[in-house]
Amino acid sequence: MRPVRAGKRRRARHGGRLASLPADEILSVFPGVVALLDGAGTILDVSDGPGDGISPAVVGRRLHDVLPVDVADGLADAIRRALAENRAVPYRYVQPAADGSAPRRRDTTIRPVGPDRVVALLRDVTADHHDRLTGLPDRAALVDHDAAPAVAVLFIDVDHFKRVNDSLGYSRGDEAIIAVADRIVEVVGENASVAHVGGDEFVVALDRVTDAAEPLELATLVRLAIARPLPLGTGTVHLTASVGVAIAREEASADSLMREADAALHHAKAAGRNRHVLFDPNLREDHVDRVELEAALHTAIEEGELRVHYQPVIDLTTSRVVGVEALVRWQRPGYGLVLPGAFVPVAEQAGIINELGTYVLRHAVQDAARWYHSIGISVAVNVSASQLTDPNLADAVLAALDDAGLPADALSLELTETAYTSASDAEIAALQRVRERGVRIALDDFGSGYSSLDRVRRFPVDVIKIDRESVVALPKDERDVTIVRAIIELAHALGVPVVAEGVEERAEHDALVRLGCDQAQGFLYARPLPPDELDECLGLVSTSGAGVR
Repeated sequence: MRPVRAGKRRRARHGGRLASLPADEILSVFPGVVALLDGAGTILDVSDGPGDGISPAVVGRRLHDVLPVDVADGLADAIRRALAENRAVPYRYVQPAADGSAPRRRDTTIRPVGPDRVVALLRDVTADHHDRLTGLPDRAALVDHDAAPAVAVLFIDVDHFKRVNDSLGYSRGDEAIIAVADRIVEVVGENASVAHVGGDEFVVALDRVTDAAEPLELATLVRLAIARPLPLGTGTVHLTASVGVAIAREEASADSLMREADAALHHAKAAGRNRHVLFDPNLREDHVDRVELEAALHTAIEEGELRVHYQPVIDLTTSRVVGVEALVRWQRPGYGLVLPGAFVPVAEQAGIINELGTYVLRHAVQDAARWYHSIGISVAVNVSASQLTDPNLADAVLAALDDAGLPADALSLELTETAYTSASDAEIAALQRVRERGVRIALDDFGSGYSSLDRVRRFPVDVIKIDRESVVALPKDERDVTIVRAIIELAHALGVPVVAEGVEERAEHDALVRLGCDQAQGFLYARPLPPDELDECLGLVSTSGAGVR
């Protein structure tokens, strides 16, 4: 691939001092074909960039003097926006050829370099492989077999970037990707090539390194650069990145190294994100296994291999079943019943958690409708942080309720404490919408994170669930007794019932009763059961399956 090299270190060094530099020094900071213009669209200087550059004869003239009116108008508007909003503004246009040949397609990025000056970075993308948003080489350029062989590759993924698009819109998301591209270009060295390979993913290919530590150090610098606060619109976003690193053991193509870096990237994401992982041969087999698991999981959703089991929730005063929690299982052919810990994280990484969540939701409310109308129990369904970012979540919940004929107040959506406290205003608004219909919101694993009491005040929850770690310590640790008592008293002061999770010992049950906990679930009472076994447990069918009692 063709490297993006010139001026990276100089640009990082100059930073905010660009506005005070002479025109020729400003042009030297940026790679490729560059023009310096004032706010009125007058061309102040041009670079002598490679290929199809800009004629020096245009210096001193205005855009409308040298370009078609529609193109000049578009560039002038981009300049005004770049200066007014102090950000890079992309502009794409088609320029007719003066000699009657085929028109040229050009990508331009307007970047402010002072209160009344901008640089226009021009790239002719008529025939080459470059990303239209960032102007960087794309995946096809990266695997160009005429390019110099790479000795190391960094595969970069911006963590949870979908949340930016969902909460701020795709236009702001594009601005963020441009800014991330700029930061990566700024920190890579002279022997590196940068490509935008799609969405929120970038690749850095190095064709020489001084030692094996250099790519890892570069990965750290890239992550730190992306993590700097990013002004966006009227606010600021904080991004992190996961990076997979692959270093050639012998001469290798960027294509082969990228596959290895991709495998390392997935391990970085699986380990919690916001980190980098170096590929080693043992990861290759794990990567193949993960790819196979992703494919099998797609099939499982399509072919109905997922199963929803239900764990009863017990009223600690009456000992009666008052609800159930829906828990997904996978009846995988050849493997038996697979527990969610083995496949839900894969669904998150593969981007199919919303499909999986919708599957569980629809089956749960269908089953719950029968139990609700028979004995009046409710159902709780877990919602992950990733599902919470889905703009269609509220519609999916309300549609499932309507289709099943289940009253909204018979459904609880359970969010982890972390997902709840980190939810955006748009995500909270979606929860408010279903809550207004009667759906209850449960705060799961309470005590395992750092809840904002102000957020609980502004957007009340309807159920608080105490996590297993707090419950298991009750018979042994007086400090945990004090903490759980405080949680229960706080919840009751707010008029919210408390459910304890993971109760396995009689001593835990007795402690919860003494502390005034309302409800509990766990293996002491019942394991998660398939629907037919739950029917038996609830006394809805005889043990011989003779019918409803």
